[in-house]
Amino acid sequence: MHIWLSDAHGEAPSPVSAMLSGALLNCAFLPIYRFHALAGHFGLGGIASKMMIILGLFSVFIAAAFMPAQKDYKRLLAYSSIENMGIITLGTGIGGIALLGAIFHMINHSLIKCALFLSTGNMLLQYGTKDISQVRDFFKLLPKTAFAFTLGTMGIAGFPPFGLFLSELLIIFGAFAGHYYAVGFLFILALILVVAGFFKKIIQMCFTELKGDEYIKPIKESFGLSAPSLILLLLSFVITVLMFSPYQDTIVNFFLTMR
Repeated sequence: MHIWLSDAHGEAPSPVSAMLSGALLNCAFLPIYRFHALAGHFGLGGIASKMMIILGLFSVFIAAAFMPAQKDYKRLLAYSSIENMGIITLGTGIGGIALLGAIFHMINHSLIKCALFLSTGNMLLQYGTKDISQVRDFFKLLPKTAFAFTLGTMGIAGFPPFGLFLSELLIIFGAFAGHYYAVGFLFILALILVVAGFFKKIIQMCFTELKGDEYIKPIKESFGLSAPSLILLLLSFVITVLMFSPYQDTIVNFFLTMR
């Protein structure tokens, strides 16, 4: 469930939050994956897979339930991490092509979520608060950061042509190919709820204008402030493009044989 995430991200500096989501979550998932692999060797793969499917779906629905109520944009991204770790767990439990989707999802989530948390550091410099309701005229005050943040939110929500769209599609295909029809439909429903709750807050931040009597002094936004986020997003896009390259079959076979 990674319940510690929402509290940790709410207090941690933005670079630390980027490290937590980009690296530590994957490290935390590794022993879970190894347990699942070992269970398969001892004839308990079916039980372990069902546990991971149930807990993965549960995590996604928990995130979908809590996202609309968030008032802190860093906590909002933390619940997004809970959702995405649930997706990775779900794909691992289903197996087959869904396992490839889970691995691909893990890579792209690390890059995109790092980009988003680094962008929140710029937002905190400008607005001096993590309150979503206080973030206004985002594109006017921080145009480069707003551009990177908007691209990142589209990517983390699984919009095409970003990598998470492909990974979620592979997990859905894997669910239906494995005859997990109810799981597939529940997963699609959970994704719809997550996107609705997530973008309700993102649209509020990006497109709310300052009132006539309000004034926020803009900081000097150098390209260096937004460059790390843009580079990470570009790297995620390049990895996604490689999935459709002439080496696609080699990449797919490599990950499938790892199982």
